[in-house]
This record gives sequence, structure tokens and C-alpha cells, in this order.
Amino acid sequence: METIRFWSSVVGACLIAAPAFADEGGDTGRRFAAATDPYIGAALGQSRFDDRRCAAGFSCDRHDLAYKLMGGMQFLRIVGVELGYVNLGSADRDGGQIKAQGLDLDLVGNLPLGPLNLFAKAGGVYSWSEVTASAPRTRTGSENGFDWTYGLGLQYDIDRHFSVRGDWDKYRIKYVGRSAYADLYSLGVVYKF
Repeated sequence: METIRFWSSVVGACLIAAPAFADEGGDTGRRFAAATDPYIGAALGQSRFDDRRCAAGFSCDRHDLAYKLMGGMQFLRIVGVELGYVNLGSADRDGGQIKAQGLDLDLVGNLPLGPLNLFAKAGGVYSWSEVTASAPRTRTGSENGFDWTYGLGLQYDIDRHFSVRGDWDKYRIKYVGRSAYADLYSLGVVYKF
């Protein structure tokens, strides 16, 4: 509950402060895409599974190469929605692997500072995972379900159509009999229509 309050405060602060930084028009305003233009993007990065369980005598890994695809639209340049697919890769665990991926829908609060944009997002994720293991008493199998996701990011608008961005996303993933967090640290490219 504390996490939800914190991120609600961050998004609210962005929404309240954004008009103070809004562009008043002129030539600078024409350099960048209109606030309601849709966008698509892709990002590559590293995942970090927060599951710290590791049976004695087995090696465990928490990181893997991960990627995400996203698309969305901003409204009033300070708030928007984003839909994405994320593949968090896999991590070695208890003589097997944990694999996770998901679809997420987020509300995005954006703080435009010229060509630089600071954003926070929060929403839901529908995840599906698979756990295999050879360690005794380790739950294995597939699971799916809805849970929370949130994140922060920084985007730089190169021109009217192209941007680069860095994201940190935290996903709560459903596993057999439990839920655990996974982080994604990524760099990506965005194309605005």
C-alpha cells in the first residue's frame, strides 16, 4: 500500500508541476511532436529477478537479457497511456529456470523540460511464468495472472519523430503459489507518428 501511495504522489506532482515547465509556443514548440501523437518503441536491457530463494547445493542466477515493445499516446503533454509487452528472459534457479513475460497497461505522468522528459508510470501487468527445477520441494509449473507494475524514466526528443529513453520498470510477477518482483533496466528508441 505504501508503494501505491508513493507512486500516486509522484504522478500527481508531475501533473501539478508540468504547466510551469510547459512551452509557450514559438519555434521551439514546432520542433517536437504534438502532445497527442501516438508512438511506438522498443527497448533492450537487463532484468533482475528479486526471487532470492535458492536451494542448498544449487547455483542461482538473478539476471538476464530482456526486452520490451511499447506503444502509447500522451494527452495534454503531461499525462498519457502506454501499452507494452515485456520479456524478462530467464534466471537459473534450483537446477532449473524461472521464465517470465507479460503485457502491461500504464498511466504515464510526464514532466516536459524542453526536449528532455521525466516520466513516472503505474498500472497493471498480466504476466505468465514458467518454473522448472530439480531441487526437492521446489514448486514447478506455469502460472499467469494480474498484478501491479510501476516505473520511472527519462526521454530525450532528438527531433519531431525520434526519441531515446532510459527506463526502470518493476513488475510483480505471478509464479506457482506465490508472487515476486522483477526489475527491468533498459535503453530504447521511440518513434512518434
